[in-house]
Amino acid sequence: MDWNFFGRSFGDLRRKYGLRQKQVAYNGGVSPSYVASLEGGRRPPPGDDGLQKIIAALGATEDEKAHLVRASCLTQIARVIHGHSEMFPAASAAISLLEISPQMSPAEVSAIQSLVEGYRFRTLLPQRKE
Repeated sequence: MDWNFFGRSFGDLRRKYGLRQKQVAYNGGVSPSYVASLEGGRRPPPGDDGLQKIIAALGATEDEKAHLVRASCLTQIARVIHGHSEMFPAASAAISLLEISPQMSPAEVSAIQSLVEGYRFRTLLPQRKE
């Protein structure tokens, strides 16, 4: 399952602007190894502040910014699904749904995120005996 939406989008955008990982790292005030680990999917997407620094370091347009924010959300959803795949039998189908998500509206992506977070919360609660 390839669920590194953010890393792929970030790397594609960096290359589009002809920037090296070291340049983005320097411009964003982060380490080059952090940039590499984000692109490689070894680290989760950054939080809001880190994401804004990376967007500024790239010089991204508003549309590109929206795309990176969306990719960050999708990666976070996919990481949760992947991390609970044994308890979530439809994990493969859910990841496939995320892969077609560029055609989804932000509201639809948000709804999926809410469902996944609700499922994760429910599975972590102790089961009630009846």
